[in-house]
Parts: sequence; structure tokens; C-alpha cells
Amino acid sequence: TGETWFATANAIARCRLGGVQNGKVECAGWTEFGAADGLRSREMAKNSHPSAWRGASGLLWFASPKGLIEVDPAHFHLNVLPPPVVIERLGVDDQNDFWTGDAANATKPLAIAAGAVHFEFEYAALSFSAPQKLRYRYKLEGFDQQWIEAGARRTAYYTNITPGKYTFRVQAANNDGVWNESGASLAFELKPHFYQTRIFWLLVVLLLIALGVTAAVGMQRRRLMRAQREFNAVLSERSRIAREIHDTLAQGYVGISVQLEVLSELVKHGKPEALGKQLNALRGFVRHGLQDARQSIWALRSPDVAERTLPVELQRLVEHAEDDHLTAQLRIHGAYRPLGAETERELLRIAQEAIQNVKKHAGARRLEVELDYFAESGGVALEIRDDGRGLSSEMEAAVKQKVESPAGHFGLTGMRERAATIGAKLKMTSEAGEGTTVRVEVSVGEQRADLFGKERA
Repeated sequence: TGETWFATANAIARCRLGGVQNGKVECAGWTEFGAADGLRSREMAKNSHPSAWRGASGLLWFASPKGLIEVDPAHFHLNVLPPPVVIERLGVDDQNDFWTGDAANATKPLAIAAGAVHFEFEYAALSFSAPQKLRYRYKLEGFDQQWIEAGARRTAYYTNITPGKYTFRVQAANNDGVWNESGASLAFELKPHFYQTRIFWLLVVLLLIALGVTAAVGMQRRRLMRAQREFNAVLSERSRIAREIHDTLAQGYVGISVQLEVLSELVKHGKPEALGKQLNALRGFVRHGLQDARQSIWALRSPDVAERTLPVELQRLVEHAEDDHLTAQLRIHGAYRPLGAETERELLRIAQEAIQNVKKHAGARRLEVELDYFAESGGVALEIRDDGRGLSSEMEAAVKQKVESPAGHFGLTGMRERAATIGAKLKMTSEAGEGTTVRVEVSVGEQRADLFGKERA
């Protein structure tokens, strides 16, 4: 008959033999019989021998704790009718009856508003022979990869599915394991929020491209302006050199040329006394020309004092520090007054070291340098700030404990020594992820000592 009967721990079972795969006979359908089928006991006597026996008439005998059980296989016909199955209800979040109806007659997918999280599908199948033995399996197409065996459970739950189109499918099997392959289905669409749509992300990409182009154009414009300033400075210097040559060297050479012509005439006429005077005048012209040449060369190598002031040098440092990844800015408050060569030099070197540390270690996007001239106290403060990652744990410990810099780092020690040289107060603060601030303050007494101390000594 193609059937094999078993005595199990919980019931009597029947296996419908299927095909052979990998040398093994597969069970095409497994059916268990219990109290609902007339058994007085689900427990079988597995330890007895034999626990099952087939008589000559075809009847099967099984041993149980409550006696022998007689089974006539001919009375257990195979139920080949697949059970009809329907989807009864769909609940969405707090709406238990979001949908109730006939899914087979639905003309288009259900529309569910964006933001829905919890989904509950309720289904049922019909069987008059053995309804308690109905089994179910379901799958949400677009979410599940395989069928989910639900057993006798008649409800499926889903949470946190992404927006999109889905189809919920359910199938049922009767008491003999015959599945309704067509089953029932319900299509629905979970609407997305605006920020989950393709249009939104397309707009984001376009905005990023626009910002990138704007930033690139801005940086290119700043580079062009910087190049233009440098070109104007070079052009101005060339014009100044041309004026110097024209007003000094060229005129001196013209004078020397005239004196040589006069000497030539005096030689022809044989006037030695006038010749000596003319030679002395010619030597004067040559000395004057050499002096003008030295002054021109000195002007090339040493800029004017006005171009070597602390604000000017700080501006050059800030402009040099700025690049594609770092925006640098200098602010000056108060009226400028000279601080003394040594004070300005040490302040400039402290700023140079701090700016260099920002470029090498901070990973910052913004650098701000402030120079404050205090009118009431007469003091000066220099502050360098960045928005980088802050000091390392070793450097922060060295700052707080006022000890030497860690091995291989000499910038902190150098800044302390320079501040001490001019009697300034150096303060450094840092927050992880929010940047570092270096502040140097010079009192009015130290400035006066720098301005007049050497002359009095």
C-alpha cells in the first residue's frame, strides 16, 4: 500500500512512502493518531517485544499500557482534499481591524500610511474530518526568504518592515499532510516618509553637489585673490626697484659718464691741475653710486619696518596656514603700538609653533588667531584657537602638571621657554573633540622693559 505504521512515544503514526533520494526512502506524509481517533492511550509500550504486529488478515496490533490496540489500515483512507484557507483580518499598530474582507477579490494592493510598525495577519482553514490537525505555513514576499512553519497557530506577526510593496501568503495542510499549494494571499504597500523616498535622496545628492561646487569655486576664488595679491606685491616691488635704479644708479652712471668726457678733454688740452680736481670729483661720483647700490640691495633684503610689525607677520602666518582643509582668520582688537623687537619676535614664534601644531596634529577645519591691545592696562594678549580633536592624553597631562613635553614633542617646552623669556603668561586649554586654545598675555611692565631695558643697561 506504500504505507508504514509506527508505534511512537506519543501516538500511533502512519508514513506515506515517497521517492528515494540519496539511497533513503522519504516520507511523503506523516500522520499521527491519538485520542480523537479512538485511542484509549497515546502512550505506546515501546520497550515490549514485539511492540507492533501485523496479522495474517492485515490487521495491525500495538501494545500499550492499557492493553492491545487493534488497527485496520483499510478504515483509514487518505484524505486527498486540500483544505481551503482564507486571510480573515489584518491589524496595523493599534487598529486591530485595519482590514477585514475577501483578499481574493481585491483589485489593488492595500495602502498603509508611512510610519506603521506592527502588523498582525489572522488566517483560517476549513476541514470537517480532523480540524484539530490542520497545519499552516506563511511567507511575506519581499521580506521572508523561506516559508515559516506555524503549526496550528493561526496568527502571524511582523514588526519594523521597510517601506515597499509586499504580499502575504498562507498555505494550509489537512490531517494527512496534503497542502493547499495555491493558498491565500493579500498584497499591500507600506508608504514611505518623504525622507525615505528616492526624490529626497536625489535632492540631497544635488544639494551636496551644489555645496561642493560652491566650496570649490570659493576656494579657487580665494586662491586667485591670494595669487593676485602676491602678483601685485611682486609688481609693486619691481616698480620700486625700477624707480630706485632710475633715481640713483642710472643718474650716477650718467654723472660718471659726463666726468669721463670732461677728463678726456682736459687730457687733450694738457691741463694737469684741472685734471686732478676732475679725478677727485669722479671718485666722489663712484663712491656715491656704490652707496646707492648698497642701499638698494639692503632694501631688497630687509623690508620696511612697517612691514615687519607683529600684526603684519601674524597675517602672513595665517594666510600661509590656510589651505583646502583649514580656514584661518586673524582678528585684531585695539590700536596697534610697538611692543619691542624681542617681545614681538617671541610672540610671533609662539604663534608659529601653535599654528604648526594645529596643521600637523589637530585635524581642525577652522583656525582663529586674535591679537588684543588693551587700552586701559596697556597689556597685550595673543590667542590661537582651533576646532580639532584636542590634545592627546599625554600632552594634556603635561599641560595640567606643568612638566616637560612627552618624548619627541618639544613644542610645549619651547612655547613655555619663549613666554618666560618675555615674562608672559602662557595658558593652554583643550577639550576632546572641541579643539585647543593657546593664550599668551604680556603685561605693560614687561613691554617697557623690552623697549627701554637695553638702552638703560
